[in-house]
Amino acid sequence: QSTVQVLDGKRLTQILPELARQTGKPLSQFEAAAKSPALGLPSYANGRVEGYLYPANYDFPPGTTPLVMLQDMVKQFRSEATTLNLARAAKAAHLTEGQIITEASLLEVEGTPRYYAQVARVIDNRLNLGWRLGLDSTVLYALHKTGYLLTQSQLKVNNPYNTFIHSGLPPGPIDNPTASAIEAALHPAKGNWTYFVTVNPKTGETK
Repeated sequence: QSTVQVLDGKRLTQILPELARQTGKPLSQFEAAAKSPALGLPSYANGRVEGYLYPANYDFPPGTTPLVMLQDMVKQFRSEATTLNLARAAKAAHLTEGQIITEASLLEVEGTPRYYAQVARVIDNRLNLGWRLGLDSTVLYALHKTGYLLTQSQLKVNNPYNTFIHSGLPPGPIDNPTASAIEAALHPAKGNWTYFVTVNPKTGETK
C-alpha cells in the first residue's frame, strides 16, 4: 500500500498536484477525476469538489485510480459530517450545510485551531450585523494567489469571492476544512467581537 496525505486547509489546486507527486500518477488524471460526477459529493456541494476532500492520511493499494482516491476523500468527509451531525447542527445555527463548510474553510486560513471558535463568532457577528466580511483570504482565492499584503486594486477585484465588495459568505469553500474547523463553525464561541487580528504570525496568537 501507499500512503498519501491531504493537508489541512489546502485548496484543490494545491491538493491535486501534491497527490500527483506522492503517487507518481499524472496530474491530468486527478484533474479529470475532480470533475467526475461519480465523486459522491453531497447535494449541497453543488457539484464543486472544493471543500469536500477531507484532510487526512489515506492508504491505497497498488493500482488505485485517482478517481477512487478522490472518492475515498469525499467518503471520509461524509463520515465526518455524519459524526458532527452536520445537517441538524447547521439547521440549529440557521445556516445550510454548504454555508457551514464555507465558513469552516475561512477559519482554516484566518485562524489557528485554538482560535477557530472565536473567529467563527466574529464572522457570525459580522453577518448578523449586515457587515461585509472583508477577508483577505477570499480575495486571494479569487486571484488564485496565496500570501499577504494585497494591493488596493487587488482588494477591488470584481469577483463573487471578494468579501470586501460582496455581502455575506462567499459562494463556496475556499479550501478543504478539518472537523475542528467545521465544529467551530457549527458552535462558535460566545462573544460580541467584530474584529480579530493575528498579532504573532509565528505562534498564531490572535486578539
